Amino acid sequence: MDWLREFSKNWKLRGAFNLYLSVSLIFSIPCGLLLQVFLNDIKKNFLLSNALTDRTSLLNSLMFSDLLRAMIDFTPIVVIILFFCLFFNLFYKHKIELIFKFLENYEEANIEDQNELSKKVFELVVKNIELKKDRFNSIQKTNELSKKLDTILHEIKNPLAVLSGDMEMLNTIYEPDDERVKRILSRMTRSEKRIQDYVNNLQIGQNMADMELDIRTIKSKDLLYMIKRELDCWEDNLSFRCKLKDLSQKIDLDLERFIEGLVNILKNSKRHAKNQITLSLYENESYLIVEIEDDGLGFSQEALNNYNKPYFSENPLVGNMGLGLYITDEIMKKQGVKMVLSNNVGANIKLFIKKA
Repeated sequence: MDWLREFSKNWKLRGAFNLYLSVSLIFSIPCGLLLQVFLNDIKKNFLLSNALTDRTSLLNSLMFSDLLRAMIDFTPIVVIILFFCLFFNLFYKHKIELIFKFLENYEEANIEDQNELSKKVFELVVKNIELKKDRFNSIQKTNELSKKLDTILHEIKNPLAVLSGDMEMLNTIYEPDDERVKRILSRMTRSEKRIQDYVNNLQIGQNMADMELDIRTIKSKDLLYMIKRELDCWEDNLSFRCKLKDLSQKIDLDLERFIEGLVNILKNSKRHAKNQITLSLYENESYLIVEIEDDGLGFSQEALNNYNKPYFSENPLVGNMGLGLYITDEIMKKQGVKMVLSNNVGANIKLFIKKA
């Protein structure tokens, strides 16, 4: 039946299916009627004569039963159904199966038909190949950039360490009387610290993929204790609320890394808050939730869309490298914590910790 596939090679699937169905009927109806005539002939010329010679036999009962008559009457329908199944299987093999094989291994399989499904699949495969190429090129560029950045960081760290030591020595042994010299030294110290922070953040950003976590099962009271201990170092404009009922609830966390991410969020809130930052710890049926909210202007739409991309910053000229929330999101994702940004009074960040 390869002629059917060749004949309907450029047909749409609906038209090809109708063709296969029509050919099935052309073959099945005559065959069914011929088989019915043949069975009737056997019944009349062979079975009937044998049944009449022995009226008490099982053959006699079967010969004159309604069951045999119904079976012979339905013979054409049964043949039509069988041929339909046969030609449907043929249609699947010619038109559908090859497409699945092409999807499994497009390098070896080949689609000869030009129907709407094969064209769409071919387009998707081509797009997938292009995406893989783009991804490969992107990975290559990222690796090259990473190597260059590692080289730059290495070149910066050595003179920076010397500068840091010199500044520390100057501040220790030299007490200038001139206010201008004091301001210069103070400005140089702040600038040196800012550069050091930049280098540290860049190193962290570079090593996020290789970060190893020590995730352990802890109780919510351990999380509460670490949060309170960290907040002791913060200013009075930060308020804390805990609404947990069961402090024995178990969670899986790398507590040290979690607090590191939480501090990053608090630092971000501190930069943008007007007067107040609120940290809340509460729960629902499935999660412990840590919520940080400030009374600043909130996140812009651009920040909501790009906060989890490295080096995105709305204020790159004022010392913000755009790594804080990116690093925090990576830390949280690696231990199964979901970070959600939104705007309420000001900026609002929720951390969802799944209960163990």
